[in-house]
Amino acid sequence: MPKVFEVNSANEYWVKAASLLHTDPKGNDLPDPEHVRFFLVSGAQHGTGNSTSRGMCQQFQNPTNADPLLRALFLALDDWVTKGIEPPKSAIPKRSDGTAVVAIPQVGSQTGVVSQTALGWPSIPGVTYTGLITTRYQLDFGTSYSQGILTNYPPTLSDRPVYVNFVSKVDLDGNEVAGIRLPPVAVPIATTTGWALRSAGYGENEGCEGSGQSIPFKATKAERIAANDPRLSVEERYQTHDGYVTAVKNSVNELVKQRLLLPDDAQDYIKNAEASNVLK
Repeated sequence: MPKVFEVNSANEYWVKAASLLHTDPKGNDLPDPEHVRFFLVSGAQHGTGNSTSRGMCQQFQNPTNADPLLRALFLALDDWVTKGIEPPKSAIPKRSDGTAVVAIPQVGSQTGVVSQTALGWPSIPGVTYTGLITTRYQLDFGTSYSQGILTNYPPTLSDRPVYVNFVSKVDLDGNEVAGIRLPPVAVPIATTTGWALRSAGYGENEGCEGSGQSIPFKATKAERIAANDPRLSVEERYQTHDGYVTAVKNSVNELVKQRLLLPDDAQDYIKNAEASNVLK
């Protein structure tokens, strides 16, 4: 049997129902197949976004880059195949550990809703939350489907059962708690998501496809209070620039121990933190 790593961003869970990869049709957790591991890149959009551009979306795109994680996982997969070294454990939202939030289907629609309360999403001034999520149905393509012949197309959604799918819960900042939390999520200066909504003129409040969001924290406590932002400011989190750099160091060192980050990439995260203007 081939050995497989299945790696998905948060966008795949919100827009493409990726939780179906590791659950049964009713949304119950399944044990990992012997030769497969599953990983969620917490809070990431589909690909790396431009944090200075909104595109068609309401908020800035999500710049979280999964490449450093993928490099570490590629080597872990190689070690598993060639040396028999056990890989990192799967890191995904699960109903069994309370990190999964189930989508509520809308009858006759291919989208559902994730409750803001159940998700734990904070009410951030200037940010719209609708809970829009993709749902999937068990469709009927006709009696000859198993032979590759579609006799019922397009199939109807009426009276068809819905597969239960879910996403990761979020913390007080709106950042996902399940999966692999790279420094932008573990040591945040913004809320990052795998979902986004279209802006006015582009189908307002419809899903913004593969894009996510980057919603910066306020710099100081005074700015946060003035804006009525429930998320702690950067100043309240790290106190000083050095405090921020130290937090990044601690985060990447833990990821290296877990074989989820290579030492060279860990050093790049630290250098970028040192060179940043966070609390300077």
